[in-house]
Amino acid sequence: VCAFSLLYDDKTVKKNPPFRLPKNIQISVTEDAWFKEFRSFDRLNTMFGLTYRPLKYLRFGASYGLTAIYKKKDGGHYWDYRHRFSADVTGSYAVGGWNFSLTERFQAAPRPDGYNPYKYQKADYALRTRIAASYRFNKVPLEPLVSVDMRTLLNGVDPNSLAFTPEQAGNVTPRFNKLACDRFRFQGALTYRIDKHNAFQLYYNFDFGVDHPVKVNDQGVLEQFDSNGNLLRFTDKSYASTAGLTYKFSI
Repeated sequence: VCAFSLLYDDKTVKKNPPFRLPKNIQISVTEDAWFKEFRSFDRLNTMFGLTYRPLKYLRFGASYGLTAIYKKKDGGHYWDYRHRFSADVTGSYAVGGWNFSLTERFQAAPRPDGYNPYKYQKADYALRTRIAASYRFNKVPLEPLVSVDMRTLLNGVDPNSLAFTPEQAGNVTPRFNKLACDRFRFQGALTYRIDKHNAFQLYYNFDFGVDHPVKVNDQGVLEQFDSNGNLLRFTDKSYASTAGLTYKFSI
């Protein structure tokens, strides 16, 4: 990425570029490092994106992301790799140095092997709604930003479609049609623009999660009944904070 960025910024290449993209199309590569609670390294995110802007205030995008999660086990460590595909549409409104935007993003994240097929599908499908406000200074290459991101899981399992007794095991087909708003992310960020192709961003995320877990064994039998045989509903709340540094190159 850095090598390509330096090549593209070379004066000779600028005068005689090997190719030219239409002005309303942008290609980008992003490298993102996450840190948990400001204390420990958590993951690297690499994203390749394509953006099409038919109008000044309207933008369509598609991207592929590869996440490498750093995990520790039995005194050692290893990398757990995940993939993510997304498509989004953004509407924006600018006034003065301010820019306000609303983004709707559909995201598909394939699940690694070893999952319970009665609890999850092969991939998680989610809709993310993001409202953001940023300010661009005229003579200073800094851009502060605040945003709120709401994640809605689109294919949660319906517990009523699972087996209620061991005798029903193997005779049920789980339905993955449950919608659940399971996370809110609040972000504050500061972007430093080196030039129109290169930028760094320092950010802080605070996540508030609300999960409604379904406790089911690998035979498809629910394990969440009270002493009277009534189906129990669980709600787990979680809080997490992460900080990170992002480098983005775009043409």
